[in-house]
Amino acid sequence: MRRYRWIGLVAILGMGLVGAVSAVTDAAAAEAGAKPKAVKAGPAAPTVKQPITLTPEGFQLGLSPAQLSEFYDKVLDEDYRPLYKRVSIGPEMKALDAALSDQKQGLRRSKVEFGNLPTGIDNTPLKGEYNYRNNEMMMSLNRAGITRYFFFFSGRLYKIYDAIPLKEGGEMGATFQDAVTALSKRFGIGGRVLAANAAQGRANTHVDWMDATRRVRAIDRSDENIVGLVIEDRGIADRLAAFRAQNKGDDAAIDPSIQAITRPGAVLDPNASAADAYTGRTHAAPGSGTPSQSKKNK
Repeated sequence: MRRYRWIGLVAILGMGLVGAVSAVTDAAAAEAGAKPKAVKAGPAAPTVKQPITLTPEGFQLGLSPAQLSEFYDKVLDEDYRPLYKRVSIGPEMKALDAALSDQKQGLRRSKVEFGNLPTGIDNTPLKGEYNYRNNEMMMSLNRAGITRYFFFFSGRLYKIYDAIPLKEGGEMGATFQDAVTALSKRFGIGGRVLAANAAQGRANTHVDWMDATRRVRAIDRSDENIVGLVIEDRGIADRLAAFRAQNKGDDAAIDPSIQAITRPGAVLDPNASAADAYTGRTHAAPGSGTPSQSKKNK
């Protein structure tokens, strides 16, 4: 099957991408028995008939970081169970113990808080999925070749983002087109296509669906051979998007206090105009000559 670089198509064809994916999602919806539906950008994503579910079984939004860690402790135990059955007591089992423990602790250590200062996450495709100075944080876990990012607001999980490899025979197929087709079949309807728009916080093309409380977004990261699959609480995600729109600024800007220290040239004393209580002198700004002296007491 021919592979398409969707990012390149966006640059060359512009909105032609919408038509291309529209044809794919409409065809998939028809094949699934649903009435084909136009998927050009509109006021809302199409609503799926069945509730959007989460995996693994029993997983849910609304968890605290501690609850999330405890849930995945059990999931990872199950992942390793077949491996333990194939080794004997001894060095190999100890190595498995260490690997399992490291993966569990790695999830706990992965916390990134989006406070007042920029983070390295700004240099990844995840930029745009979070806000600073809004009580938000993220955790992550790599499992079975898929990295899942967990996004929290006020200490509660409201969104997951799976970075899924695109490959022949893979869960989502070999191309973004394959992934959109698979999701359209799964949901029984074509998704809404939202072209990349930096002003709206989209660095890549998105295709989305929703149910009564959740939204699913497929994100085109074909240049990395990845499709991003996001499931989020609609109410919280919409409120956070509104917060982001109202607080547009440079999240990567250097903190003013740090900027003052690292600015080229002489460092300015913030108390330059303050009088010294003991000498009666005021501090001179760099390059201003001899500091002035107050009148001597008689």
